[in-house]
Amino acid sequence: MAALPLLVALLLLRSCDGLAAATRVAWFRECGCTGMEIEAAHLLGPLSQHAEVFTNSCAGKSCPGGTYGDAALDAAVAAISVPEPQYWERVALEAEQCGAGGSKLNVVVHVGFLGACGVPDQLRGMQGKAGLRLIARSMYETSRLPFGASRLCNWYDHVVVPTMFNVRSYTESGVARSKLEVVHEGYNPAVWGCTSREEGRRRFAALRAGGSAGSGDKAGGGAQWTEVLDFVGRAHSSSAFLFISVFKWEERKGWKELLTAFWRVHGSSARLLIKTSRYAGAQPRAEAAALARSLGMGAAAQRERLLIYEDCVGAAELAALLAAADAFVLPTRGEGWGLTLLEAMATGLPVLSTAWGGATEFLSAKNSLPLRFALVDAFGGHQVDDNGTVLQWARADGNELVATMRRVEGWGEMGRSSIGKRACEDARRFTHAKVAAELAALLMGFRD
Repeated sequence: MAALPLLVALLLLRSCDGLAAATRVAWFRECGCTGMEIEAAHLLGPLSQHAEVFTNSCAGKSCPGGTYGDAALDAAVAAISVPEPQYWERVALEAEQCGAGGSKLNVVVHVGFLGACGVPDQLRGMQGKAGLRLIARSMYETSRLPFGASRLCNWYDHVVVPTMFNVRSYTESGVARSKLEVVHEGYNPAVWGCTSREEGRRRFAALRAGGSAGSGDKAGGGAQWTEVLDFVGRAHSSSAFLFISVFKWEERKGWKELLTAFWRVHGSSARLLIKTSRYAGAQPRAEAAALARSLGMGAAAQRERLLIYEDCVGAAELAALLAAADAFVLPTRGEGWGLTLLEAMATGLPVLSTAWGGATEFLSAKNSLPLRFALVDAFGGHQVDDNGTVLQWARADGNELVATMRRVEGWGEMGRSSIGKRACEDARRFTHAKVAAELAALLMGFRD
């Protein structure tokens, strides 16, 4: 189930001696190489430049090689991390000190395993405590919140969501509008930079030859990585159009819609590279092969035109792969934000994605190729909100996806120089620095 991030960060906006100080943050985050952990890193690292921050350590429980293969980001977060028991002890101590001094320790929690706006056991009984202000960072990808979630969101003093899409869905689910605030998610422009098609191919050639891909981060290596390098190299040498997609292998990401459309583009020589990760026992390569066979695609065509990569990869290597591609495609059923879509825009790729959900905060008909959709019941119709309304998400129009993929393939490199250029420009609104400043200003502006 795609229950999504919740950010409960404990934030001290004034020092407890009553003197003005930089924003201090105690941020409880999820560990385990999840989307929530990655989002927390993207917010915490840059925020630490504006605030005194501490968070619970994910050492030994994070992604192999770091949270996101971005060494600078990982180092910034590691510098403010403490073991979880020490984290909660420090929260309790500072809350008491702040309460005695008339200040507030503002609390943010970023965890998905408790559901949207879930409350850690350590915070129960602390609502209304003089030294605490409780803040949830939360997002959800469906039309409404699941049963019981609105009550939990209303438990908090504030709920910070990434987009106006969630402001609407949370309000319609019964969360008080006065509690809701928007802070976006950002990307690192030092890693994800606008590139021309020619420059992208040069970067990939350097990567394949063993040179730097940008920041010096290293991919996981191994047989699958060699397959990726060979696959992209063959696409370039044969002048085949290369689509790329990056997502977790689950129903919500629309992988069946993507592959069905890809195999339906008759007469195409295009290639598709998918960077994914397994989720809940999924077997991406086996499931993709079974779908292709059901559509009449033979093993030879599959080997030539499709590659699925499941291993870890550094941010610089992934950025080089995006730069080596010609377009990004993801017919997602719903996003709370959609970081990979934003990173593809920042690279300068034409982006094909569903015109619904949180990603519409930055995707538009001027900078991307939004796909028509129909709302359908999410999770098989088995989840409802507090009023018994079935949760929904979007299913991209399959015929339009086929037509748009064919149209973009026909553009060749022209798509990169036209719509891709506008995508680069619009993505710059959401750099790490800008989002961190946005978050710090919001936290400092909270009043009782």
